Amino acid sequence: VSQSRYAHDWYLSMEAFETSSSLSHQAEPDFWNQFGLACLSLATQVNDIRLCVKAIHNFKHAITYESNNYEGWKNLSLSTSFLYECTHDEDHFSQANDCFATCVQIHPLADTVWLDWAVFLCKSGRNTSDTRRLQSSVDKCMKAKIANSDNLLIDICLGESLALLGELTENIENIREGVDKLLEVVELIPEEPTALRALGESYVSMGKYFGECDYLYQAIEQFQAGLSLDRTCHELWFSIAKAYTLVGNMLGEIESLEKADSFYQKAINLNPRSSLYHFERAYCLSKLRVYRDWE
Repeated sequence: VSQSRYAHDWYLSMEAFETSSSLSHQAEPDFWNQFGLACLSLATQVNDIRLCVKAIHNFKHAITYESNNYEGWKNLSLSTSFLYECTHDEDHFSQANDCFATCVQIHPLADTVWLDWAVFLCKSGRNTSDTRRLQSSVDKCMKAKIANSDNLLIDICLGESLALLGELTENIENIREGVDKLLEVVELIPEEPTALRALGESYVSMGKYFGECDYLYQAIEQFQAGLSLDRTCHELWFSIAKAYTLVGNMLGEIESLEKADSFYQKAINLNPRSSLYHFERAYCLSKLRVYRDWE
């Protein structure tokens, strides 16, 4: 109910901005930034790409009026990165990357922007198995730490990026460094779902490296802990689904693949426009069909 009310409030705000913009064509950058934020906030609540495109249009208005408008570039970075997460279109990746680069040129010590950029690169690197993006995510995390060494969210992203990079390059030291860093963070903030998901992903990297299910079960425990705190996080549902898919493949276990499918469906219900989620579920179902045929 609270989420529905939250989305409704943003919808009313967006409607008011629409009316205001139709009555005046001389709005200041702050107006376009606030209008864009209303659209983007609603877009993330209801997973509507059209609203995200509208937000991008408004933020572009802000930087058209003032080319070095920091808020405009920051918001444009976030909206284009959200668009990429929905479409997985490489053109959208390039647009978001360029926006982040411009933003940090305007404000080099903005730790939150360096972090947002690092998270964006980490997600993209994870989903595309791109080591360059993961290394770039690590680099951006280090820039963020220079600006603010006390922000634990930076350590979460850094730990996950290191573990993923180690997994793809078969560098166990990177994986262990990532796991150790995330264990430290979880000890400090044990009820942070983002940290629990990242720690779980680092255990998945360990499981893939050693080919052992025990690490995957540890990962699943972390994802379950995260979901006990936030059942609306589609990334947690997706992570636990992928972990069960790996277990099912390693053991040839139909029950694990069935669990994975049910979790993919929950992730898709929360984020229906993710082509990646649909693809991974299709892969899981194809494996499930094969194992059932073997029975």
